Amino acid sequence: SLACVYLTLAAPFIAAVQILVYAGAIMVLVIFVIMLLNLDEDKPLDRLRYLYGIGGGLGLILLVQTFFI
Repeated sequence: SLACVYLTLAAPFIAAVQILVYAGAIMVLVIFVIMLLNLDEDKPLDRLRYLYGIGGGLGLILLVQTFFI
């Protein structure tokens, strides 16, 4: 939205630079997240399997309450 303000003030170069800098910062953050993820280990989480049932039950309760309201 800041780039739109710059465009309304007749400053298209600053608006384009603002968009490029912001998009570059987002891309750097995505690259850091990908680098920090350890994708070599694919271990299934068997110890947390019961949470699927609890989450499904709570989701069903929330859905019933939503339709009741």
